[in-house]
Amino acid sequence: MKDRYLFKAKQKNWRKLPKEQWWITGYYILGFNEYEEPIHMFFEPTSMFYSHGETDGWKEIDIETLCQCTGLKDKNGNPIWENDIIRCKNETAIVIWDKSGWRINKWIKDLIWRKDLHYWANEYECGIEVIGNMFDNKDLLEKETAKLAIQNLEEIQQYREIGTVEECQMARDKQKAREVKKDEYCGFVSYECPACGHDVGDDGMKYCKNCGQRLGWKR
Repeated sequence: MKDRYLFKAKQKNWRKLPKEQWWITGYYILGFNEYEEPIHMFFEPTSMFYSHGETDGWKEIDIETLCQCTGLKDKNGNPIWENDIIRCKNETAIVIWDKSGWRINKWIKDLIWRKDLHYWANEYECGIEVIGNMFDNKDLLEKETAKLAIQNLEEIQQYREIGTVEECQMARDKQKAREVKKDEYCGFVSYECPACGHDVGDDGMKYCKNCGQRLGWKR
């Protein structure tokens, strides 16, 4: 948990640097230059402060990318930072600070009720995995959304193969026995299916051969 006091951010001139030099970690300090303009900078944990007021081991940062360490680690031993994109239970979420604790937010499906990061990092048996961050890997969320859309379409197709909701309801209703209709005409007696009107004879047929309706008989 000692890492919870650390921050990470991109260097102020990160756009001019190789990708592997974009991100740095350290202790965040807000300073001011001689024009009283704010300077956002990191001091490295190994920084040296000298008696004559100078120091080394500090760099300016892009404040828009500032992320605090949560003090927690994923299942691979990687530190979990604010704004990280994590995956657990086949879902993708973002790490945020919410009032009094670290939480996960913006699930793609948002079906998981527990939002406290500590639970997923330390108590959930399958663990969680950091797969990127909101600054460099926004496309991950887009890919997850597209993946979910494909899964939803596949599920819809599966349901369509079974039948629509109305068709399933009708099939269930047909399993409830309905009394056959008795029709008498000129001394002749016939029995009809109460659902489709098809002739069902008089031998106690259990289901209508035409529509599948379960039949009830009262002699």
